Amino acid sequence: MLANTLGYIVEIGPQQLAADTAHYYRQGDMIGISGLEKSYEEVLRGHLGIQYKVSDAKGIARGSFRERTLDRPYIPGQDLRTTLDAALQLYGSSLWKISEGVL
Repeated sequence: MLANTLGYIVEIGPQQLAADTAHYYRQGDMIGISGLEKSYEEVLRGHLGIQYKVSDAKGIARGSFRERTLDRPYIPGQDLRTTLDAALQLYGSSLWKISEGVL
């Protein structure tokens, strides 16, 4: 029951990539699909960073570009604190069982 509230994440699919007009995501990224994970996706994901590197004609890295003046660090997403009232959860669960005819 709690999984519906918290939600879950999966690897982003082709439809979600096509809908990403901000071009934030790439194939292989994880994205919130339901619950809090989906509702707070933009808050939890943070901001992408970027690092420019110089490489030679063979593709071998030779150092940073312009002494990293154009680089932008990754900014982690914010924390999300939730609470759960165990007694209220048990009460709700018992109501669910009554409505299903379990009790």
